[in-house]
Amino acid sequence: MNDEQRALLQKGAEWLEAKNADNAGINAEEAKKQAEAGIKVIEFTGENRDKWLNAASTAGWDAVKAIDAEQADKLRACLVK
Repeated sequence: MNDEQRALLQKGAEWLEAKNADNAGINAEEAKKQAEAGIKVIEFTGENRDKWLNAASTAGWDAVKAIDAEQADKLRACLVK
């Protein structure tokens, strides 16, 4: 990657980080609105939490694999620890 490409990637990463900071406030506002409307949060714990997270992750990666299995495996290797 040349310097120009690296700078563009860095700029994009900084923009994304700033958006993530904005999202924390937006999420807090939305949670407050939901609570005021009587919407209750359901939190999975223990084994149910693990099952849900695994199902969600598997479904997401299966969708990516349906588009391009080879690239999905490469991408997953870069993003998932």
